[in-house]
Amino acid sequence: MNYEMIDYRKPKKPQLGPWLTYCVPEKFALGYMWKLFFYMFLIPFVLGMTLTSIGLLLNFIIFDYIYYRYIKYSIS
Repeated sequence: MNYEMIDYRKPKKPQLGPWLTYCVPEKFALGYMWKLFFYMFLIPFVLGMTLTSIGLLLNFIIFDYIYYRYIKYSIS
């Protein structure tokens, strides 16, 4: 192959796959970590709540599913 040529092909869209096995794409990773911290710890702290371990797990599952749907919508 000649690597000095310009590749004019369109970049492929990342395939997320099913919700339980997807991986957050690189361009969304920093935002995912910031929003996860914000929704899991900062908002409850500001509102004066303390979440139990089950509450954190359920909030994480809900957050992850909503963020998965957001990524899937923004990619397509």
